[in-house]
Amino acid sequence: MSAPIVCFGETLWDVLPTGRQPGGAPFNVAVHLHQLGQPVQLISRVGQDELGTELLDFLQGKGVDTSLVQRSQTHLTGVVKANVDNSHEVTYKIVEPVAWDYIQHVAEAREAVAGAAMLVYGSLAARRPDTRETLCQLLPAARYRVFDVNLRPPHYTRPVVETLLRQADMAKLN
Repeated sequence: MSAPIVCFGETLWDVLPTGRQPGGAPFNVAVHLHQLGQPVQLISRVGQDELGTELLDFLQGKGVDTSLVQRSQTHLTGVVKANVDNSHEVTYKIVEPVAWDYIQHVAEAREAVAGAAMLVYGSLAARRPDTRETLCQLLPAARYRVFDVNLRPPHYTRPVVETLLRQADMAKLN
């Protein structure tokens, strides 16, 4: 069996006019890689709330390893609210602060990253200092780093994006 791919970052609910959908770029990458037969681990954080439990249940139902998804007693599970106006333009409100803004550095995560084929990480998860610091502690342990650039104003700064890009072996741009 090949080494797993570790995905790091936001796990959330997209709240659309038609209902809720699980999401977040690292979450989606993890689910799709697993569906393609690739071993994958997800490092994220959800609230100790019903929405967090539902996300974990969804991931486990898809067969994704959730052992590195942390639970927060103090912050709710992430939510992105989508609004569609009369001209069918969609705008998004990424609620903050939420659980994935506080992903903590733990030895198990560092060990997973060190043993992985690659680490996939994005810019959105680096919007706040706690998760950004955890990511910066994990990056040196990775054999190969894939930066999934997802620029969502106002949730990024040029210096942070440049720092993350310089540490990447590959960048994916949307």
